[in-house]
Order: sequence, then structure tokens, then C-alpha cells
Amino acid sequence: MDKIKNDKDIRCIKTKRAIMEALKQLMKEKAVEQVSVSEITRLALISRSTFYAHYESVFSVLDELEEDLMNQMVELMEKTEISTLSDDPFPFSKQMSKLIYENIDIYQYIINSPRPNNLENKIREMSKANFLDSVAEKMNVSHEEATLMGEFTAAGTEAVYKYWFNSDRTMSLDEVSRLVARMNTIIVKGLMRDSS
Repeated sequence: MDKIKNDKDIRCIKTKRAIMEALKQLMKEKAVEQVSVSEITRLALISRSTFYAHYESVFSVLDELEEDLMNQMVELMEKTEISTLSDDPFPFSKQMSKLIYENIDIYQYIINSPRPNNLENKIREMSKANFLDSVAEKMNVSHEEATLMGEFTAAGTEAVYKYWFNSDRTMSLDEVSRLVARMNTIIVKGLMRDSS
């Protein structure tokens, strides 16, 4: 079945936005595996044929939501002055957390999903790359050592957020971001001190 290709057409944009918003709303109520196309079309006020003109399945909508979230994260990283991250990563962490919070249901699904997804891996890879760009050049370490350090900080950061998403969330996302930024600063400054 040919999917509508004109993503610049305002009707197409509005329809796709309505479909994505409907899926986001339904994900607040149930697991994405339990969401049906009929539920999405009812919420989006469209017909099933309109849905299928844009997407093949509920998961193809989710894939586009993941891709959109990833693009927003990449855009945020591109706007960030990498060299400032080793001194004070909190402003960046706060902006990233705000983006995650705005898409919390999608992000929570992604980090808990048994379904293979690229977003979590891309986030980890971006975190490691940012670590290498912001810290490795200031340290007297080999590329392999810097890569392992980046892996360590990215995995630790990911583990903290996963824990928070699956907890009762007594701390705010802002508090968690501040804590992650503080821990990463301590680690980075300790590594930099040890490497000199």
C-alpha cells in the first residue's frame, strides 16, 4: 500500500500529528501493545483508511514518535557547547530532562520495552560521543581509555534515569537531573585529576 508521501501538505501534517497525539494519550492509559488502530482513529477523529494511508501499524506510529524524539535530542546536543559539559553539565541535563518529561510516556515505553529499539542505543552513543568531545581532549588518556570512561558515565546516567522512571518518583525529574549532573561532574573531575 502506498503511503502518503507529501509530508509538507498541511492536512497531512495535521493528520499525522493527531494520530501521534492519540497514541501518546492512549499510552498514558495502557501498554502500547494493547492499543488498537480503532482506538487511535476514534481519538484522532479519522477513518481507518486515513490511518493506513499514513502508517502501517501502531508500531510504525511509535517508530516515528521515537525518531522525532531522537531528532529533538540531536538538535539539543548540536546547540550545546560541548566544552562546557565537563565544567557544568546541569544546564544540558535540565534541557534534556525537560524534553524527556514532555515525552515521558514514549520514553518510559522505550526504556522498558522488550522490543528492540534504536533510540536507547542512540542516546547512549550520543552521550559517549559528547563525553569524548568534551573531556577526552582535556585528559591525557588513550582513545580506548576515554571510550571506556564515556561508556561508564553513559551507562550510569542511563541506569539512574531507568531507576527513576520505574520508581514511585518521589524526586522530581529536575532533582534527578541535578544529581546526575553532579555525579558526572565528580567523576569527570576525578578522572581529569588522576590523568594529569
